Amino acid sequence: ELMWLVAIYSPKCGVCKKLLPEWVKAAETLKGKAVFAIIDGTVNRQTASRFSIKGYPTIKTFTPGFGRMKKIESYDGPRDADGIVQHILLHILICLERKDYV
Repeated sequence: ELMWLVAIYSPKCGVCKKLLPEWVKAAETLKGKAVFAIIDGTVNRQTASRFSIKGYPTIKTFTPGFGRMKKIESYDGPRDADGIVQHILLHILICLERKDYV
């Protein structure tokens, strides 16, 4: 199982528009190591509400563990492709060392 990263955004948000191309670059770089998804929080309000989204963009990480998602966290790291990739690879390495990542 792979880590999931989900960006909840608004298409009208300037910061979100800047994040999306970086998100795609990071997803391409980490293909096979992590799964990236994008959710329009203005259309999928139920999902945004479920995760208590208060502003856009909001990024959530879902770390796998033994057949189900074990941990959901807010991502507050860098918003450029290189920063996202480095942050997530470090997170995966830490989880592997703790044996939290399957």
